[in-house]
Amino acid sequence: MPGWYKLSENEAMPNIEDIEFHPFKAKEPILPNKLNLKSNKVYKVESSKGGTFYEVTMNRSGSLECSCVGFGYRRKCRHVTDLTLTSQ
Repeated sequence: MPGWYKLSENEAMPNIEDIEFHPFKAKEPILPNKLNLKSNKVYKVESSKGGTFYEVTMNRSGSLECSCVGFGYRRKCRHVTDLTLTSQ
C-alpha cells in the first residue's frame, strides 16, 4: 500500500531508489490432505462447555466437516481447527 514520501525542498519528484517494494506473501494454508488424518475415520472433539462431543469427518474432496451447528452456518469451527492443530 502506498504511503507518504516526504520530498526535500530541492526535489520535484521522489527518487525511485528510495522507495522499497514489499510483495505480498500469502500464508500457506493448512490443507487436510497434508495432515495425519484418515479419510474414513470419525474424530470426536469435545465441545468448549464439555460433556458434548462433535464428530469431525473428512469428505470426498478432502476437506473436514463437523457436526456442530456453527460449522453448518459458517463452514468453519473451533473443532476442526483444534483437530488440524493437534494432528500436525
